[in-house]
Amino acid sequence: MSGVTLTVDDAEVMEALARFQAASGNLVPVYKNIGEELTQSTMGRFRAGKGPDGKAWTPLSRRTVEAKRKAGHSNAILVMRGYLSGTIRYQVDADGVQVGTDRPYGAIHQFGGDIQIPARQQEAHVSVRTEPLKGTRTGKDGKQKAWTLAAGTLQFRRRKDAGKAGVSARTLTIGDHTVTIPGRPYLGLSVGDQAAALDIIADHLTMAVPQLEVTT
Repeated sequence: MSGVTLTVDDAEVMEALARFQAASGNLVPVYKNIGEELTQSTMGRFRAGKGPDGKAWTPLSRRTVEAKRKAGHSNAILVMRGYLSGTIRYQVDADGVQVGTDRPYGAIHQFGGDIQIPARQQEAHVSVRTEPLKGTRTGKDGKQKAWTLAAGTLQFRRRKDAGKAGVSARTLTIGDHTVTIPGRPYLGLSVGDQAAALDIIADHLTMAVPQLEVTT
């Protein structure tokens, strides 16, 4: 699983864990509850569009928004068919808990980076406009702007338009290029997560040693 390891190094928390381990000899139930809490917290970030630090994710480019709209996908950031947000899982062993996803593209969205796209050839269906086409679009400033496709402009068509009058297939060469993906961290510990982990440890410690008063 591609993910991050939860490491609690707060002195008070480590002392509480040590005391709980001495009392029960088994930290796995604690780690399991923390994993469940962090899984729900992480999935909530996809709905909020914010990282563990509370900062909003980098907005989608206008091209991406338009492509998602045409494909009928959600316009939410990091959500297309829900594969990434729907595969957040946790794994527990005697040493701790890991929260992450098995999606191979999970890391590039978490940390950001450059993807090298090699040159390739691709078949496209095109037609030549016989009449000008006019319309409007929303500019970066939010205002409507007019646009025009002049007669004689080459226009890309959908694959299902193949065979229609005026539509022809062409083989296009797309050069190698780099796509930069901004980091949009969804894994990690927020202030709320840290507080929840402390509460979980305190609850387990109180159950293991009822006469012990625990504060977090």
